[in-house]
Amino acid sequence: AQSPCKLLETGKIKAVVGVPVNPGQQAGTKDSPDCTWKDAKGENRVYVSLKSRDTFNVTRAQMANSGRLTSVTGVGEDAFFVTSPAGSTAYLYALGKHHLLLLQANIPNASRQDNEAAEKALANEILPKL
Repeated sequence: AQSPCKLLETGKIKAVVGVPVNPGQQAGTKDSPDCTWKDAKGENRVYVSLKSRDTFNVTRAQMANSGRLTSVTGVGEDAFFVTSPAGSTAYLYALGKHHLLLLQANIPNASRQDNEAAEKALANEILPKL
């Protein structure tokens, strides 16, 4: 399996979130599907997780019940945002050829719309590699 940390270059992340980030850190084992990029203060700026493509419909159905799901166009085969109950964050779920991509961007002092735009930009960097 591909390391999720190899999917994004730190320069690309800086261009999108506006602050430099340290190289991505995989969660747990080297086979982990999760990677987080932090800034110099240790704040999470981008989080990526690769899930099985088969989980997309189940995840979408579960999230649809939350009332916080918004469909997204122009990203992958199918995609949606799930917003946090409070605050300016949203998670982007995007369906690629072989994986379900889960991505969160956290731009300093940004609106949810800014974070969502960043997530779409980063997802479009990653999806062709999957």
